[in-house]
Amino acid sequence: MRKFCFMSTATVAIGLLAATLTFGTAQAATVNTTYDFDPAYETVHGIRSNTSTYNTDFAGMLVTAKYTDGSSETLTWTQTGPYAAGISGGSIGLSFVNYGFSLVSNTRRLGSLALNMATAGTIFDASFLPEGAPGNTPTTKGGSPFQITGGTLLNTDLINISYSGLVKLAGYAPGIDAFTHLLIDFSQTSGGGLLGAFSFNGDTDALFDRADLRDLRADLTAVPLPAGFLLLIAGLGALAMLRATKNGAPVKAPLLA
Repeated sequence: MRKFCFMSTATVAIGLLAATLTFGTAQAATVNTTYDFDPAYETVHGIRSNTSTYNTDFAGMLVTAKYTDGSSETLTWTQTGPYAAGISGGSIGLSFVNYGFSLVSNTRRLGSLALNMATAGTIFDASFLPEGAPGNTPTTKGGSPFQITGGTLLNTDLINISYSGLVKLAGYAPGIDAFTHLLIDFSQTSGGGLLGAFSFNGDTDALFDRADLRDLRADLTAVPLPAGFLLLIAGLGALAMLRATKNGAPVKAPLLA
């Protein structure tokens, strides 16, 4: 398993990088981030030229909520009008407004939340790497990683998140910034899970215009990663994928010895 850890205290699986993400809002928890490059997917048609995403672009996304009582449910992001879409009807509510996600879990304590964007033909662009930079997936342009923007968590809380399902563009070497899955683990927060509101953002891109391509949201094929992929990451030194923002200012994570 090819994992890339971006954490405050960790034994890093491939020995590249460690850092802590702490965001300077009034109730900002610490975020530990791990990047898992397996499995990998390939898109032939690529990223839509307008990389901005709207709530309707996530139609079909699967969202799995696991609760601290041991139960779970998987919900589908559903379009309910020309400009309206989201998750409702279960024990959580999830919406996308002003380029950020808002989560509410008021009736049951939430242990983790998993977002699977592969079923919606959308990806997470989880780095600040600009277009053309080594490690940037071509046509994704600049992106940004997961950031907490608000909610009821305390600044002493810890959230573990993981990106997985690397996406590469057919005909190009894989980058280190495009993923289909995001897992948010609340088990190390006070109370052992989330009860209340939580909001976060991070750049997302849609695959090529589905309307023009007869709804090609399934244009993702599982592929093996090149044998030299880990050497590519080591050579990049993870560059700034892995620049996070601390109190709003970009910082570059240190390399491990």
